[in-house]
This record gives sequence, C-alpha cells and structure tokens, in this order.
Amino acid sequence: MADHPPRWTNPNKQVVFDIACSTGSPVAGRIEYSRWPELPLPERILQLGPTVVSQAPGFYPYAAEPELPGAVAWHVNFAAWELFGWYAGGSAAQDELQVAEHPVLASIREALLAEGAVARTVVAGRPTPVLVRGAERRVRIDTQPDAAAGRPDGIYGRHFPSATTAVVARATTRIDPPTISNILAIAAINHRGGEYTADQIAWTLSTAYSGFRAAVLEARTVVGATAIIIHTGHWGGGAFGGDRVLMAILQLAAASLAGVDRLVYHEGFSEGVEPSGGPVTEARRRFADLIPEDGTGTAALIEDLAGLGFRWRD
Repeated sequence: MADHPPRWTNPNKQVVFDIACSTGSPVAGRIEYSRWPELPLPERILQLGPTVVSQAPGFYPYAAEPELPGAVAWHVNFAAWELFGWYAGGSAAQDELQVAEHPVLASIREALLAEGAVARTVVAGRPTPVLVRGAERRVRIDTQPDAAAGRPDGIYGRHFPSATTAVVARATTRIDPPTISNILAIAAINHRGGEYTADQIAWTLSTAYSGFRAAVLEARTVVGATAIIIHTGHWGGGAFGGDRVLMAILQLAAASLAGVDRLVYHEGFSEGVEPSGGPVTEARRRFADLIPEDGTGTAALIEDLAGLGFRWRD
C-alpha cells in the first residue's frame, strides 16, 4: 500500500478511500497472491453430494463462519479479463465496489503492473484464476436505495459516479478494526447475443471449476482448512448479459466437481430466497434433473445444457 498506492481517478472513489485509510487505523497484515492455470475438468460429474448450497438475500456480508471452525471462506470477484482493471474510475459494479471496500486489491494491481507481471484473469483466451488471501476490508458501502440518505435509486453501478461526494460519504462506514477477506477473481464471458453455444458453456464451466478448485487446493494444502466455503452470486449475470439460471447451474456443477464444502449464493437486490422462485432455485431444480444418481459425463452435461436453448440477455 505504501509503495504502490491506489491511483483513483473518480472523486467518489477517493472519498471512500479517505474514509477507509484515515489516520488511526494503519494498514497491516500479509497478502498472499497467486495466479493459477486452467485446470482440466474431471470426466464425470455427480450430484452435489457433500456440497451444501445455501441461498441468501442481498450481497456479501463478509461475515465470520462460527458454525464451521477451521473453514476458509472465499468471496468471488466478478472480474473482467484485466484483474481489478477498472477500479479507479466511476465504474461501481461488483468488482469495483469490492476493490473500494478492500483497497489493498488496487495496490496489488499497481504492484503487478510496476513489476511487469501479468495482471489478468484470462490469458490467450483461457482462464487464469487469481486468489488473494488476507485482504483487509476497511469500509462497508451501502449501495441500496435510501431516499432519506439522498440516494433514492441507490448508488450501485451507473448511479455511483453521479452521486454527490456527500451522499457517498454517508453511505460509507469505516470498519475498525478491519476484517479479513479472501478473494477469488474469475472472469465471465461478456455479452455475445443469441443462444449459448456448447463452447461458451464449456469455457464458463472450466473457468468456474478452475477457480473453485484452486481455492480448495490453496485452502487445504497451504492453510490446512477443514472446510472450504465459497460465496458467490450472479457472476456474469449483470452487465455481461449472462443467463442467471445457466450461470448458477454452472457454478453448482463447478462446486461439485471441485470439492467445495459449502456454496453460498447471494441473490442481490431483486431475488429473495423463497422456495418457489428465483434463478438459483430454478438452477438447483434443473441441476438435479440433469444429473442422474450415478452421475454423468461432464461433456454430456455441457451438450445437454447447450440443447436447452439458454440465451444471452439482450
């Protein structure tokens, strides 16, 4: 953070940073960064088995996991191909807001660039997931609508750069002492239009699997974790135009293949967790229907999904 400070270009991001790193709470701790290769998909996929899937309203609370002592939790960063590439400006989707709350992620990018290292989650068209352990979460940004606080439409996405600095400051709460987060950065395919092809589905499954498996291996072999939890959401289902049901199915499949113990699916603003509705509930139903009790070939699952006619959102 001292040698490679964030280089904010948007005044609202600077306001958040000033609150996050004001005097009295110096940055501290150790960061572990690793970039992983694409990992080969297993040939067969089973039902979820020991993987527990839970659904939660809203966005990541980054809360402790007291009921699972010895567990390591990861929070998916919905990265673009450039790792944390648009953190500095007015963009305020999930990726950029996560960096604003964990400003050391911006310094990681600046350090990589200064060293001439690769700061990407996709290289030569193939996924290279990034893991970051030990990132301080120094602020909490409330992006939800609150007319009384001057943000009737919230400050998520395109509403963030148009908000006043005073509104952003009121929405930002300093966390002191900071909490610690582990970040898994994987990039989804951007909006393509029409129906999903088998190649697009295979690429997406490989990306999610490689990231999830890297998180499992890192946590078990380096940290000695007894359980691995991955927090995710509508990865690729926002500005990238992905189908949220399909993206959820593929993340369920990746969790099963990778040996994740618990997958926590945060459903954002619009979807609740009622048993009868929402894209994640639909994805869980379809996943169970697609895979027989004795499993199926991973390649067959990809072809079956391609035949269901999932479409990119216009």
